[in-house]
Amino acid sequence: MKNLNNKNYIVTAGTQGLGRACVDEIVARGGKVATCARTQSDLDELKELYGESVFVQAVDLYDESQIQNFLESSLKAFGSLDGLVINPPHSIKVPIDQMKLEDWQKSYDAIIRLMVQCASSCVESLKSSNGSVVVISSIAAIEPIAKMPASSVLRAGVDSWLKLMTQMYAPHGVRFNAVQPGFMNTAAVAKSLAKIAEMQGKEPESFKKEFLQQVPLKRLGRPGEIAKSVLFLLSDDASFISGTSLLVDGGLTKGV
Repeated sequence: MKNLNNKNYIVTAGTQGLGRACVDEIVARGGKVATCARTQSDLDELKELYGESVFVQAVDLYDESQIQNFLESSLKAFGSLDGLVINPPHSIKVPIDQMKLEDWQKSYDAIIRLMVQCASSCVESLKSSNGSVVVISSIAAIEPIAKMPASSVLRAGVDSWLKLMTQMYAPHGVRFNAVQPGFMNTAAVAKSLAKIAEMQGKEPESFKKEFLQQVPLKRLGRPGEIAKSVLFLLSDDASFISGTSLLVDGGLTKGV
């Protein structure tokens, strides 16, 4: 993959987990990144580490006006945009019969509204650079997960959105794709596995080993593996790929 010198990107929620891996990978290849998070100390740490290679701003990704301010500030700071990585906050994880209407609304804001708002605000800049949009989605879009009803329902709609946006903007040189991570080696997944182990009365480490038996590659994914997949879809190496989702799950998903 070519270096990213003189290229500018926006990555939402870029201080931890998969978003942070994307930021690290872009900067390592010479690109500049605008990113946001709720915690100012995490942003300060990122700024101290990468200096002028990053533009950071504290943002609540559930707040439409804060998101818009961040997008406009990022575009002003860079002057041009080559790629947009839409990394949503974590959705609510409760059984579907416990989901309240406000839970569905909050999940919609986190997954669908954020995606639409970011793309709508950035697409004109991306036209100028033949840029690319990549959404970080989930395997729940393919095979619904009982403990993740909001993610399962709403991320299934992401694939339709990608197809529609491709039909609209591919003639202008802008591509829309997604990655669908499986279970990754992140703090959020570790917390979820520990909670399930506790509910089942099992020791966390032994439960994790048992859980990994269902993954053909027998391990959790590494955040860097998602980041490299995202960068592939952003790059010219994927110049004839649009409107699709790339599974990065160690072979876990059985659906065709």
